[in-house]
Amino acid sequence: MDNNFFGLSEEEMRRVGYQVIDLLVEHHVTLAEKPAGGHRTVAEMASVVEEPVPNQATPFSELMATAAEDIFPNNMFLNHPRFFGWVPGPSNFISVMADTLASGFNVFSGAERIGAAASQVEALVLRWLTELLEMGPGADGILTSGGSVSNLMGLATAREVMLGGPNAEAIVYCSDQTHGSNMKGLKLLGFSDDQICVLPSDQQQCLDMRGLYEQIRRDQERGVRPFCVIANVGTTNTGSIDPLPEIRALCDIEGLWMHADAAYGGAVWLSEEHQHLLEGANQADSLTIDPHKWLYQPYDIGGLLVRNADHLLATFKTSGSYLKETEAYRNFSDKGVQLSRRFRALPLWMSIKYYGISTFRKAIAYTITLAEHAGRIVGTLPDWKVITAAQIGILTFRFAPASLTLDQHDQLNGRIASHIMDEQGIVLSSTTVGERVVLRLCTINPATSHQDIETTLYYLDFLANKFLLEGISATQQEQKNRKSG
Repeated sequence: MDNNFFGLSEEEMRRVGYQVIDLLVEHHVTLAEKPAGGHRTVAEMASVVEEPVPNQATPFSELMATAAEDIFPNNMFLNHPRFFGWVPGPSNFISVMADTLASGFNVFSGAERIGAAASQVEALVLRWLTELLEMGPGADGILTSGGSVSNLMGLATAREVMLGGPNAEAIVYCSDQTHGSNMKGLKLLGFSDDQICVLPSDQQQCLDMRGLYEQIRRDQERGVRPFCVIANVGTTNTGSIDPLPEIRALCDIEGLWMHADAAYGGAVWLSEEHQHLLEGANQADSLTIDPHKWLYQPYDIGGLLVRNADHLLATFKTSGSYLKETEAYRNFSDKGVQLSRRFRALPLWMSIKYYGISTFRKAIAYTITLAEHAGRIVGTLPDWKVITAAQIGILTFRFAPASLTLDQHDQLNGRIASHIMDEQGIVLSSTTVGERVVLRLCTINPATSHQDIETTLYYLDFLANKFLLEGISATQQEQKNRKSG
Protein backbone atom coordinates (compact mmCIF):
# COMPACT_ATOMS: atom_id res chain seq x y z
CA MET A 1 0.00 0.00 0.00
CA ASP A 2 1.30 3.44 -0.97
CA ASN A 3 1.38 5.68 2.09
CA ASN A 4 3.22 8.62 0.55
CA PHE A 5 0.35 10.99 1.21
CA PHE A 6 2.20 14.28 1.61
CA GLY A 7 5.74 13.52 0.51
CA LEU A 8 7.54 15.48 -2.19
CA SER A 9 10.68 14.59 -4.06
CA GLU A 10 13.85 16.55 -3.33
CA GLU A 11 13.50 18.29 -6.68
CA GLU A 12 9.88 19.23 -5.97
CA MET A 13 10.75 20.58 -2.51
CA ARG A 14 13.48 22.77 -3.97
CA ARG A 15 11.22 24.01 -6.74
CA VAL A 16 8.47 24.88 -4.23
CA GLY A 17 10.93 26.46 -1.79
CA TYR A 18 12.60 28.64 -4.41
CA GLN A 19 9.23 29.94 -5.58
CA VAL A 20 8.41 31.00 -2.04
CA ILE A 21 11.81 32.64 -1.44
CA ASP A 22 11.74 34.41 -4.81
CA LEU A 23 8.32 35.88 -4.03
CA LEU A 24 9.45 37.04 -0.56
CA VAL A 25 12.62 38.66 -1.90
CA GLU A 26 10.73 40.40 -4.71
CA HIS A 27 8.18 41.69 -2.20
CA HIS A 28 10.79 43.09 0.19
CA VAL A 29 12.86 44.66 -2.58
CA THR A 30 9.87 46.41 -4.20
CA LEU A 31 7.82 47.11 -1.06
CA ALA A 32 8.39 50.89 -1.03
CA GLU A 33 7.12 51.12 -4.62
CA LYS A 34 3.78 49.51 -3.71
CA PRO A 35 0.81 51.14 -1.98
CA ALA A 36 0.79 50.55 1.78
CA GLY A 37 -2.74 49.12 1.77
CA GLY A 38 -4.60 46.36 -0.01
CA HIS A 39 -6.69 47.06 -3.10
CA ARG A 40 -9.84 44.97 -2.94
CA THR A 41 -12.62 45.27 -0.39
CA VAL A 42 -13.67 42.49 1.96
CA ALA A 43 -16.72 41.79 -0.20
CA GLU A 44 -14.60 41.61 -3.35
CA MET A 45 -12.12 39.26 -1.71
CA ALA A 46 -14.89 36.99 -0.45
CA SER A 47 -15.99 36.44 -4.04
CA VAL A 48 -12.39 35.86 -5.18
CA VAL A 49 -11.53 33.14 -2.66
CA GLU A 50 -14.96 31.48 -2.37
CA GLU A 51 -15.05 27.87 -3.63
CA PRO A 52 -16.18 24.42 -2.49
CA VAL A 53 -13.76 22.17 -0.62
CA PRO A 54 -11.37 20.92 -3.34
CA ASN A 55 -11.29 17.15 -3.68
CA GLN A 56 -8.41 16.94 -6.13
CA ALA A 57 -4.89 18.34 -6.05
CA THR A 58 -3.97 21.77 -7.44
CA PRO A 59 -0.51 22.45 -8.92
CA PHE A 60 1.69 24.50 -6.60
CA SER A 61 2.50 27.00 -9.33
CA GLU A 62 -1.22 27.76 -9.59
CA LEU A 63 -1.51 28.19 -5.83
CA MET A 64 1.49 30.54 -5.83
CA ALA A 65 -0.03 32.58 -8.63
CA THR A 66 -3.24 33.00 -6.64
CA ALA A 67 -1.30 33.93 -3.51
CA ALA A 68 0.92 36.41 -5.35
CA GLU A 69 -1.83 38.04 -7.40
CA ASP A 70 -4.93 37.86 -5.20
CA ILE A 71 -4.08 37.16 -1.57
CA PHE A 72 -0.94 39.01 -0.48
CA PRO A 73 -1.51 42.25 -2.42
CA ASN A 74 -4.93 42.60 -0.80
CA ASN A 75 -3.75 43.04 2.77
CA MET A 76 -2.23 46.12 4.30
CA PHE A 77 1.57 45.98 4.43
CA LEU A 78 2.40 46.75 8.05
CA ASN A 79 6.13 46.84 7.29
CA HIS A 80 5.66 49.45 4.54
CA PRO A 81 7.64 52.68 5.07
CA ARG A 82 4.42 54.71 4.69
CA PHE A 83 2.25 52.60 6.98
CA PHE A 84 1.65 54.79 10.05
CA GLY A 85 -1.65 53.35 11.33
CA TRP A 86 -2.25 51.81 14.74
CA VAL A 87 1.11 50.26 15.75
CA PRO A 88 2.88 48.85 12.68
CA GLY A 89 4.90 45.66 12.59
CA PRO A 90 8.11 46.63 10.77
CA SER A 91 9.69 43.14 10.83
CA ASN A 92 13.11 42.34 9.31
CA PHE A 93 14.19 39.83 6.69
CA ILE A 94 16.52 37.78 8.90
CA SER A 95 13.65 37.14 11.31
CA VAL A 96 11.39 36.23 8.39
CA MET A 97 13.89 33.57 7.33
CA ALA A 98 14.22 32.39 10.94
CA ASP A 99 10.45 32.08 11.19
CA THR A 100 10.47 30.04 7.98
CA LEU A 101 13.11 27.74 9.48
CA ALA A 102 11.20 27.35 12.74
CA SER A 103 8.06 26.35 10.85
CA GLY A 104 10.00 24.13 8.45
CA PHE A 105 11.57 22.14 11.27
CA ASN A 106 8.19 22.04 13.07
CA VAL A 107 9.78 22.66 16.46
CA PHE A 108 7.70 22.12 19.61
CA SER A 109 8.84 24.45 22.38
CA GLY A 110 6.33 23.66 25.12
CA ALA A 111 8.38 21.02 26.93
CA GLU A 112 12.14 21.11 27.46
CA ARG A 113 12.67 17.39 26.93
CA ILE A 114 10.95 17.59 23.53
CA GLY A 115 12.49 20.88 22.45
CA ALA A 116 15.75 21.06 24.39
CA ALA A 117 17.51 23.50 22.08
CA ALA A 118 14.41 25.60 21.50
CA SER A 119 13.85 25.92 25.24
CA GLN A 120 17.45 27.00 25.81
CA VAL A 121 17.27 29.59 23.03
CA GLU A 122 14.05 31.02 24.47
CA ALA A 123 15.54 31.09 27.98
CA LEU A 124 18.57 32.93 26.59
CA VAL A 125 16.47 35.48 24.69
CA LEU A 126 14.40 36.13 27.80
CA ARG A 127 17.55 36.60 29.86
CA TRP A 128 18.75 39.11 27.28
CA LEU A 129 15.47 41.00 27.55
CA THR A 130 15.39 41.07 31.35
CA GLU A 131 19.06 42.13 31.45
CA LEU A 132 18.56 44.84 28.81
CA LEU A 133 15.57 46.16 30.77
CA GLU A 134 17.52 45.87 34.04
CA MET A 135 14.78 43.92 35.81
CA GLY A 136 17.10 42.22 38.27
CA PRO A 137 18.73 38.77 38.63
CA GLY A 138 15.53 37.03 39.70
CA ALA A 139 13.57 38.05 36.59
CA ASP A 140 12.24 35.65 33.99
CA GLY A 141 9.51 35.51 31.39
CA ILE A 142 7.88 33.75 28.49
CA LEU A 143 7.22 34.55 24.83
CA THR A 144 3.58 34.75 23.80
CA SER A 145 1.46 35.56 20.76
CA GLY A 146 1.32 39.26 21.64
CA GLY A 147 0.30 41.92 24.12
CA SER A 148 -3.24 40.65 24.61
CA VAL A 149 -2.14 37.25 25.92
CA SER A 150 0.79 38.79 27.80
CA ASN A 151 -1.51 41.20 29.62
CA LEU A 152 -3.93 38.38 30.41
CA MET A 153 -1.10 36.31 31.86
CA GLY A 154 0.38 39.24 33.79
CA LEU A 155 -2.96 39.98 35.41
CA ALA A 156 -3.56 36.28 36.10
CA THR A 157 -0.18 36.18 37.85
CA ALA A 158 -1.09 39.27 39.87
CA ARG A 159 -4.36 37.65 40.96
CA GLU A 160 -2.69 34.40 41.97
CA VAL A 161 0.20 36.00 43.89
CA MET A 162 -1.78 38.78 45.57
CA LEU A 163 -5.16 37.12 46.09
CA GLY A 164 -4.59 33.38 45.83
CA GLY A 165 -7.28 33.11 43.16
CA PRO A 166 -10.66 34.69 42.35
CA ASN A 167 -11.79 37.35 44.81
CA ALA A 168 -15.04 39.27 44.38
CA GLU A 169 -13.78 42.09 46.61
CA ALA A 170 -10.57 42.81 44.67
CA ILE A 171 -10.12 46.08 42.74
CA VAL A 172 -7.71 46.82 39.88
CA TYR A 173 -6.89 50.38 38.77
CA CYS A 174 -5.96 51.88 35.41
CA SER A 175 -6.46 55.05 33.37
CA ASP A 176 -8.92 55.66 30.56
CA GLN A 177 -5.97 55.37 28.15
CA THR A 178 -5.23 51.75 29.11
CA HIS A 179 -5.32 49.30 26.21
CA GLY A 180 -8.53 47.32 25.80
CA SER A 181 -6.66 44.01 25.96
CA ASN A 182 -6.29 44.57 29.71
CA MET A 183 -10.06 44.93 30.08
CA LYS A 184 -10.58 41.80 28.03
CA GLY A 185 -8.05 39.92 30.17
CA LEU A 186 -9.71 41.02 33.39
CA LYS A 187 -13.12 39.92 32.11
CA LEU A 188 -11.71 36.52 31.15
CA LEU A 189 -10.31 36.24 34.67
CA GLY A 190 -13.78 36.81 36.10
CA PHE A 191 -13.50 40.43 37.25
CA SER A 192 -16.77 42.34 37.07
CA ASP A 193 -17.11 45.93 35.86
CA ASP A 194 -17.37 47.02 39.50
CA GLN A 195 -13.91 45.57 40.18
CA ILE A 196 -12.22 47.47 37.34
CA CYS A 197 -11.66 51.11 38.32
CA VAL A 198 -10.95 53.21 35.21
CA LEU A 199 -9.72 56.65 36.26
CA PRO A 200 -9.72 59.78 34.08
CA SER A 201 -6.31 60.61 32.67
CA ASP A 202 -4.73 64.02 33.15
CA GLN A 203 -4.02 66.61 30.43
CA GLN A 204 -0.91 64.67 29.40
CA GLN A 205 -3.07 61.54 28.88
CA CYS A 206 -1.39 59.92 31.91
CA LEU A 207 -2.76 58.22 35.02
CA ASP A 208 -3.59 60.93 37.54
CA MET A 209 -1.79 59.99 40.74
CA ARG A 210 -3.89 62.17 43.02
CA GLY A 211 -7.07 60.61 41.67
CA LEU A 212 -5.56 57.13 42.06
CA TYR A 213 -4.52 57.74 45.66
CA GLU A 214 -7.91 59.17 46.62
CA GLN A 215 -9.77 56.29 44.95
CA ILE A 216 -7.67 53.69 46.76
CA ARG A 217 -8.44 55.40 50.06
CA ARG A 218 -12.18 55.41 49.31
CA ASP A 219 -12.10 51.74 48.38
CA GLN A 220 -10.21 50.80 51.52
CA GLU A 221 -12.74 52.67 53.62
CA ARG A 222 -15.63 50.78 52.05
CA GLY A 223 -13.96 47.47 52.81
CA VAL A 224 -12.88 46.19 49.39
CA ARG A 225 -9.37 45.05 48.40
CA PRO A 226 -7.19 47.20 46.12
CA PHE A 227 -4.62 44.79 44.67
CA CYS A 228 -3.23 45.92 41.29
CA VAL A 229 -2.37 49.03 39.26
CA ILE A 230 -1.95 48.78 35.48
CA ALA A 231 0.67 51.29 34.33
CA ASN A 232 0.90 52.40 30.70
CA VAL A 233 4.37 52.47 29.18
CA GLY A 234 3.50 54.12 25.88
CA THR A 235 -0.24 54.27 25.22
CA THR A 236 -1.52 53.31 21.79
CA ASN A 237 -3.39 56.60 21.43
CA THR A 238 -0.61 59.10 22.07
CA GLY A 239 2.48 57.28 23.34
CA SER A 240 2.03 58.75 26.81
CA ILE A 241 3.84 57.15 29.73
CA ASP A 242 2.28 57.01 33.18
CA PRO A 243 4.30 58.30 36.21
CA LEU A 244 6.04 54.97 36.74
CA PRO A 245 8.26 55.77 39.76
CA GLU A 246 5.27 57.23 41.61
CA ILE A 247 3.14 54.20 40.79
CA ARG A 248 5.88 51.88 42.05
CA ALA A 249 6.19 53.87 45.28
CA LEU A 250 2.42 53.82 45.84
CA CYS A 251 2.25 50.07 45.17
CA ASP A 252 5.03 49.48 47.68
CA ILE A 253 3.28 51.54 50.35
CA GLU A 254 -0.15 50.00 49.79
CA GLY A 255 0.98 46.46 49.02
CA LEU A 256 -0.27 46.41 45.42
CA TRP A 257 0.93 44.62 42.31
CA MET A 258 2.29 46.83 39.51
CA HIS A 259 1.64 45.53 36.00
CA ALA A 260 3.34 47.56 33.26
CA ASP A 261 1.73 47.39 29.83
CA ALA A 262 4.85 48.16 27.80
CA ALA A 263 3.69 46.28 24.70
CA TYR A 264 4.30 49.42 22.66
CA GLY A 265 6.86 51.47 24.55
CA GLY A 266 8.99 48.92 26.39
CA ALA A 267 11.68 48.72 23.71
CA VAL A 268 12.38 52.46 24.11
CA TRP A 269 14.51 51.41 27.12
CA LEU A 270 17.12 50.23 24.58
CA SER A 271 17.61 53.77 23.27
CA GLU A 272 20.11 55.28 25.68
CA GLU A 273 19.05 58.83 24.90
CA HIS A 274 15.38 58.05 25.61
CA GLN A 275 15.70 55.46 28.39
CA HIS A 276 15.03 58.06 31.08
CA LEU A 277 11.46 58.38 29.80
CA LEU A 278 10.77 54.84 31.06
CA GLU A 279 12.31 55.26 34.51
CA GLY A 280 10.54 52.87 36.87
CA ALA A 281 9.25 50.46 34.20
CA ASN A 282 11.87 47.91 35.18
CA GLN A 283 10.51 47.93 38.74
CA ALA A 284 7.12 46.56 37.68
CA ASP A 285 6.15 43.16 39.08
CA SER A 286 5.09 42.10 35.59
CA LEU A 287 5.74 43.74 32.24
CA THR A 288 4.30 43.13 28.78
CA ILE A 289 6.53 43.75 25.77
CA ASP A 290 5.85 43.07 22.07
CA PRO A 291 8.94 42.23 19.99
CA HIS A 292 6.74 42.26 16.88
CA LYS A 293 6.39 46.00 17.35
CA TRP A 294 9.53 47.96 18.22
CA LEU A 295 11.96 45.04 18.15
CA TYR A 296 11.16 44.50 14.47
CA GLN A 297 10.00 40.88 14.60
CA PRO A 298 7.38 39.26 12.32
CA TYR A 299 3.96 38.47 13.74
CA ASP A 300 3.43 37.07 16.23
CA ILE A 301 5.95 37.47 19.05
CA GLY A 302 4.92 39.02 22.35
CA GLY A 303 6.37 38.56 25.78
CA LEU A 304 5.63 38.69 29.50
CA LEU A 305 8.48 39.45 31.91
CA VAL A 306 8.26 39.14 35.70
CA ARG A 307 10.70 40.25 38.39
CA ASN A 308 10.20 37.02 40.36
CA ALA A 309 10.61 33.90 38.23
CA ASP A 310 8.70 31.74 40.71
CA HIS A 311 5.48 33.67 40.17
CA LEU A 312 4.85 32.27 36.68
CA LEU A 313 5.26 28.69 37.85
CA ALA A 314 3.01 29.31 40.85
CA THR A 315 0.31 30.64 38.55
CA PHE A 316 0.37 28.32 35.54
CA LYS A 317 2.03 25.00 36.37
CA THR A 318 -0.23 21.97 36.08
CA SER A 319 0.39 18.27 35.56
CA GLY A 320 -1.08 15.33 33.67
CA SER A 321 -0.30 11.63 33.47
CA TYR A 322 0.42 12.03 29.75
CA LEU A 323 3.27 14.45 30.61
CA LYS A 324 5.03 12.17 33.08
CA GLU A 325 8.26 12.01 31.03
CA THR A 326 8.53 15.81 30.90
CA GLU A 327 7.73 16.69 34.52
CA ALA A 328 11.31 16.82 35.81
CA TYR A 329 12.22 19.51 33.27
CA ARG A 330 11.88 23.30 33.12
CA ASN A 331 9.02 23.61 30.69
CA PHE A 332 7.68 26.81 29.21
CA SER A 333 4.25 25.20 29.22
CA ASP A 334 4.47 25.46 33.04
CA LYS A 335 4.99 29.23 32.80
CA GLY A 336 2.05 30.12 30.58
CA VAL A 337 -1.29 29.11 29.11
CA GLN A 338 -0.03 27.08 26.14
CA LEU A 339 1.28 23.54 26.05
CA SER A 340 1.65 23.52 22.27
CA ARG A 341 4.01 26.38 21.46
CA ARG A 342 5.90 27.24 18.31
CA PHE A 343 9.55 28.30 18.25
CA ARG A 344 8.96 32.05 18.62
CA ALA A 345 12.40 32.68 20.08
CA LEU A 346 14.37 31.80 16.94
CA PRO A 347 13.60 34.98 14.93
CA LEU A 348 14.44 37.22 17.87
CA TRP A 349 17.62 35.28 18.68
CA MET A 350 18.81 35.14 15.08
CA SER A 351 18.15 38.81 14.31
CA ILE A 352 19.85 40.06 17.49
CA LYS A 353 22.83 37.84 16.72
CA TYR A 354 22.96 38.94 13.07
CA TYR A 355 22.52 42.68 13.51
CA GLY A 356 23.78 43.17 17.06
CA ILE A 357 21.76 44.95 19.73
CA SER A 358 23.48 48.23 18.82
CA THR A 359 21.58 48.25 15.53
CA PHE A 360 18.28 47.90 17.36
CA ARG A 361 19.22 50.75 19.69
CA LYS A 362 20.01 53.04 16.75
CA ALA A 363 16.85 52.09 14.86
CA ILE A 364 14.61 52.80 17.86
CA ALA A 365 16.23 56.19 18.45
CA TYR A 366 15.93 57.08 14.75
CA THR A 367 12.24 56.23 14.52
CA ILE A 368 11.48 58.39 17.56
CA THR A 369 12.99 61.35 15.68
CA LEU A 370 10.66 60.68 12.73
CA ALA A 371 7.59 61.60 14.79
CA GLU A 372 9.38 64.70 16.06
CA HIS A 373 10.16 65.66 12.45
CA ALA A 374 6.48 65.19 11.59
CA GLY A 375 5.49 67.45 14.48
CA ARG A 376 7.74 70.22 13.22
CA ILE A 377 6.20 70.02 9.74
CA VAL A 378 2.64 70.07 11.05
CA GLY A 379 3.55 73.20 13.01
CA THR A 380 4.35 75.00 9.74
CA LEU A 381 1.15 74.08 7.90
CA PRO A 382 -1.71 76.63 7.99
CA ASP A 383 -4.90 75.39 9.70
CA TRP A 384 -3.18 72.34 11.17
CA LYS A 385 -2.74 71.86 14.90
CA VAL A 386 -0.58 69.45 16.90
CA ILE A 387 -2.83 67.94 19.58
CA THR A 388 -0.28 65.86 21.49
CA ALA A 389 3.40 66.45 20.82
CA ALA A 390 5.49 63.58 19.51
CA GLN A 391 5.95 61.02 22.29
CA ILE A 392 8.08 57.93 21.65
CA GLY A 393 7.12 57.68 18.00
CA ILE A 394 3.48 58.82 18.09
CA LEU A 395 2.11 62.20 16.99
CA THR A 396 -1.53 63.28 17.01
CA PHE A 397 -2.71 66.29 15.04
CA ARG A 398 -5.78 67.73 13.39
CA PHE A 399 -6.90 69.92 10.50
CA ALA A 400 -8.68 72.76 12.31
CA PRO A 401 -9.51 75.78 10.11
CA ALA A 402 -10.97 78.66 12.11
CA SER A 403 -13.93 78.91 9.73
CA LEU A 404 -15.33 75.57 10.95
CA THR A 405 -16.83 74.44 14.23
CA LEU A 406 -15.27 71.77 16.44
CA ASP A 407 -17.87 69.25 15.26
CA GLN A 408 -17.05 70.09 11.66
CA HIS A 409 -13.37 69.57 12.45
CA ASP A 410 -14.27 66.09 13.73
CA GLN A 411 -16.19 65.26 10.58
CA LEU A 412 -13.47 66.54 8.28
CA ASN A 413 -10.62 64.73 10.05
CA GLY A 414 -12.63 61.53 10.14
CA ARG A 415 -13.23 61.84 6.41
CA ILE A 416 -9.50 62.38 5.79
CA ALA A 417 -8.55 59.25 7.74
CA SER A 418 -11.20 57.11 6.06
CA HIS A 419 -10.27 58.36 2.60
CA ILE A 420 -6.57 57.69 3.15
CA MET A 421 -7.31 54.15 4.29
CA ASP A 422 -9.56 53.51 1.28
CA GLU A 423 -7.05 55.06 -1.11
CA GLN A 424 -4.37 52.77 0.32
CA GLY A 425 -1.23 54.49 -0.95
CA ILE A 426 -0.55 55.70 2.60
CA VAL A 427 -2.08 54.27 5.77
CA LEU A 428 -2.68 56.20 8.97
CA SER A 429 -5.41 55.91 11.55
CA SER A 430 -7.50 58.27 13.64
CA THR A 431 -8.35 58.27 17.32
CA THR A 432 -9.95 60.59 19.85
CA VAL A 433 -8.14 62.87 22.28
CA GLY A 434 -10.27 64.94 24.62
CA GLU A 435 -13.33 63.49 22.84
CA ARG A 436 -12.21 65.07 19.57
CA VAL A 437 -11.20 63.23 16.38
CA VAL A 438 -7.50 63.50 15.58
CA LEU A 439 -5.19 61.99 13.02
CA ARG A 440 -2.36 59.86 14.34
CA LEU A 441 1.05 58.86 13.00
CA CYS A 442 3.06 56.00 14.49
CA THR A 443 6.60 56.11 13.09
CA ILE A 444 8.37 52.99 14.37
CA ASN A 445 9.54 51.67 10.99
CA PRO A 446 13.28 52.30 10.45
CA ALA A 447 12.73 51.95 6.69
CA THR A 448 10.68 55.18 6.79
CA SER A 449 12.61 58.21 5.55
CA HIS A 450 12.18 61.91 6.25
CA GLN A 451 10.95 62.15 2.67
CA ASP A 452 8.21 59.61 3.44
CA ILE A 453 7.07 61.77 6.36
CA GLU A 454 7.08 64.93 4.26
CA THR A 455 5.26 63.33 1.33
CA THR A 456 2.59 62.00 3.69
CA LEU A 457 1.96 65.27 5.49
CA TYR A 458 1.94 67.46 2.39
CA TYR A 459 -0.50 65.08 0.76
CA LEU A 460 -2.72 65.20 3.86
CA ASP A 461 -2.63 69.00 3.63
CA PHE A 462 -3.63 68.89 -0.03
CA LEU A 463 -6.45 66.46 0.71
CA ALA A 464 -7.73 68.43 3.72
CA ASN A 465 -7.90 71.68 1.74
CA LYS A 466 -9.58 69.88 -1.15
CA PHE A 467 -12.30 68.57 1.17
CA LEU A 468 -12.61 71.99 2.79
CA LEU A 469 -13.21 73.68 -0.57
CA GLU A 470 -15.69 70.99 -1.56
CA GLY A 471 -17.59 71.64 1.65
CA ILE A 472 -17.60 75.40 1.06
CA SER A 473 -18.83 74.90 -2.49
CA ALA A 474 -21.57 72.54 -1.33
CA THR A 475 -22.70 75.06 1.31
CA GLN A 476 -22.76 77.89 -1.21
CA GLN A 477 -24.76 75.80 -3.66
CA GLU A 478 -27.22 74.87 -0.91
CA GLN A 479 -27.69 78.54 -0.01
CA LYS A 480 -28.15 79.41 -3.66
CA ASN A 481 -30.79 76.71 -4.07
CA ARG A 482 -32.64 77.96 -0.99
CA LYS A 483 -32.74 81.49 -2.34
CA SER A 484 -33.92 80.39 -5.78
CA GLY A 485 -36.55 78.14 -4.17
